[in-house]
Amino acid sequence: MRRFPFPDQRNLVLLAAFLLILLANCGRKAPPVWLEPESLPPPHSLDAVFREDEVKLKWQFPSEMMAYLNGFMVQRGREGAFTDYALVREQSFTDRKPGGYSYRVAAISSRKKAELNYSGEVSSPHSSELEPPKGLRAAATAEGLRIEWDRGTVARGFNVYRKSGAGDGLEGPLNIRPLEEPFYIDNGFTSADKGPVYVVRAMRNSQGAGNMSTVEGPASVPLEIDAAMLMPAAPTGVDIAQSGGKVLVYWDISPEKWVDGYRVYRREGERGQLAPITRTITPAYSEIIPAGTAIGYAVSAFWKDVEGPVSPTVWVKSPSSK
Repeated sequence: MRRFPFPDQRNLVLLAAFLLILLANCGRKAPPVWLEPESLPPPHSLDAVFREDEVKLKWQFPSEMMAYLNGFMVQRGREGAFTDYALVREQSFTDRKPGGYSYRVAAISSRKKAELNYSGEVSSPHSSELEPPKGLRAAATAEGLRIEWDRGTVARGFNVYRKSGAGDGLEGPLNIRPLEEPFYIDNGFTSADKGPVYVVRAMRNSQGAGNMSTVEGPASVPLEIDAAMLMPAAPTGVDIAQSGGKVLVYWDISPEKWVDGYRVYRREGERGQLAPITRTITPAYSEIIPAGTAIGYAVSAFWKDVEGPVSPTVWVKSPSSK
């Protein structure tokens, strides 16, 4: 019978080292390799607002694909014949040279020869001529500034825009959805606004394949708001809490949401004159008054430099010192 030679100690060591290497690498995986897609998906939810002097486009794109993106190609054309028009980085574009075009958008991949996949098309909806809304008017209410206008006969809805401060741009539309009724209540303006100005546009829209096309008519005559219109009413519920010579004057929060703050007035004695002593943004004021003195307090509310009427005076008298 043939016998195999028994391995010597050196061979056993080498064999053991080899087995250890195999066991140490068992289950290990190579570093992940990120494969760039052959082409990018088309942008979706393409919305367009068509106006007499511009077309505003916006769309959405999957966030997980942004790493492979090199921009967006906006095409425009007529009767299905499209040509490249603008390469943009943002997910929006404004065409300030409109001319009855249709639009579509594709994502440009960082791969040089990747195939382009275009979104659905958006076109100006066919509709009767929209006229600018007429008869804009405003009234101050507790909920905010109520803007109203005449309905007209063609529009399916309305969009409201606001200009604030020294800039030339218009904010909006302020409404989240097209307004079906001819009014809007704005409580979003603040004391930083320098005389808000409003314009309204009539609109019609059409939707198809996840895209929205909206046509807006010309803007209304701007409605400039007189600051005096926003004069707050006199605060109510003015009362006093007293502890010795310390008094706390407090009142109800003004219902007008645009109120910037309050002015507190004080009057010493029946013959004294009511005079302003402080301004506050909270509906309360405290101080220490001299012993044995009758003090009257009244409060007004203000917005910017427009101050409302003063509340009725409430009286308090500090105990006399012994």
